[in-house]
Amino acid sequence: MFAKPAASDTGDPLLLTPGPLTTGKRVKEVMVHDWGSRDATFLAINSEVLTRLPEIVNGQGDYVTVPMQGSGHSPSRRC
Repeated sequence: MFAKPAASDTGDPLLLTPGPLTTGKRVKEVMVHDWGSRDATFLAINSEVLTRLPEIVNGQGDYVTVPMQGSGHSPSRRC
C-alpha cells in the first residue's frame, strides 16, 4: 500500500537533510583507501586539484586555490 522509499545507488535510503549526505557507490569505493598527508599519491592529487580549480573557473593567473582544513562547512566560517 505504501510507496517504496527512495534509495541511492548503493541501496541506502536517500538522506534529504542539507548537505551532500548521500554518497554514490563510486565515491565510497575510492574512500576505502586512507591517504596520509605526506603520501606521494595524495600530494599529487592535491597538487592537481590546486592547479585545476582556478582553470575550471577561467581564473588561472588571477586566482589561486587555498586549501583549508576542516569539515565541509568550516571554510565558510573563516570568511
